[in-house]
Amino acid sequence: MWYITTLLAFVFTLSGLDDFFIDLYYWFRLNKKKSSSPPMLPELTDLHTKPEQYIAVLIPCWHEADVIIQMLINNVYAIDYNNFYLFVGVYPNDPDTIFSVSTIATKHKQVQCVINKEPGPTNKASNLN
Repeated sequence: MWYITTLLAFVFTLSGLDDFFIDLYYWFRLNKKKSSSPPMLPELTDLHTKPEQYIAVLIPCWHEADVIIQMLINNVYAIDYNNFYLFVGVYPNDPDTIFSVSTIATKHKQVQCVINKEPGPTNKASNLN
């Protein structure tokens, strides 16, 4: 019986070596990441000296007339950036949301009302495409 137990212990040890090497690799990589210095992030003053690039934010909407006006106004005033556009995707069979977004779009150049070709609702990807 002792021989069978020894043989099984040897087989279990041998079969666990591959897991042991994976664990060693993980701990080696973890220690290597800790020892290297983290990447330097730019300071906020450095970011303000760079020229602004254009940014597009895509917002799909379906029956959002009650909340979309306040959300768009908050974003227009809260985003500390000038070269951004909020493209708001709406559906032709949602006139309340179209009216709400169009009202804000006439007041703020950053907001663009984009009316989908298909009636809603569809999935977000279809709305944004």
